[in-house]
Amino acid sequence: MPDQSPATTAEDVVDTFVRTPNTTRIYHDWTGRRPHVTERVMAHSSRAVYNVASAAVKRLASEHPLGGIKAEDGFRVSPIKNWNPDFAFVHLFHFALEQIGRVYSFEEFRSWAAEPDNRWMLYEEADALVRAVQERLGAGGREARDAMVWRIGLAYYSFLRELYTVARLREAGLDMRMHPLADALFRADAWHGHVVFELFVSNNEFRGRKKGAKGILAEGRPELEFVPLRMETQHVFGRVHLPEEAQLKECAEQIRAAAAS
Repeated sequence: MPDQSPATTAEDVVDTFVRTPNTTRIYHDWTGRRPHVTERVMAHSSRAVYNVASAAVKRLASEHPLGGIKAEDGFRVSPIKNWNPDFAFVHLFHFALEQIGRVYSFEEFRSWAAEPDNRWMLYEEADALVRAVQERLGAGGREARDAMVWRIGLAYYSFLRELYTVARLREAGLDMRMHPLADALFRADAWHGHVVFELFVSNNEFRGRKKGAKGILAEGRPELEFVPLRMETQHVFGRVHLPEEAQLKECAEQIRAAAAS
């Protein structure tokens, strides 16, 4: 039997969001910046994400992917704390999800990133930075590598939170769509028809989103509706903070109402 799962391509993202002078400029600036990134992202088709169950994400969210690393050690090395690779982390997490075919642990992601066909996208760049930090700052090997694990691990936390939230919204009967191009370039974590969803964590410095989806997409697109879900920062490290069921229910109702307008 052929696969009946939905599929969302990069071209779907372009058709949906690249419709104004501002989004056209953003898109063309991005395509000309790093051709190796553009080629890989534009070839990506999201399918596996639509088979992710919230319960599977929740099981992984209860684990501690960063092991015994302490927050003060993870944040200690500034060049790594503030580092972003050529590929956005969300690109890489989606690529891994598609290749593995299911939601995965942090250790599984690290193994995926180290595979010969994949290591050029993250592993080699991360390893080069760790070595440079060790030489330039005199940081010990363990200190620099722990900081890198922490940097990537926090991004993984964020990805699990997004997967869980969108899975719950889909389980509520909403056809939420996702693609890493929409997320990284237009800050749209997911969308349902003309309704754009965005998940915010207050004071999350690693979100790196000075302007949200509405600030990027709303101008010249009066038909678009924007529904955010905001979570307060929880200063407890070692687990993924997920939205409460009441928040998810309210958000689903808001999206449903906006889609009907």
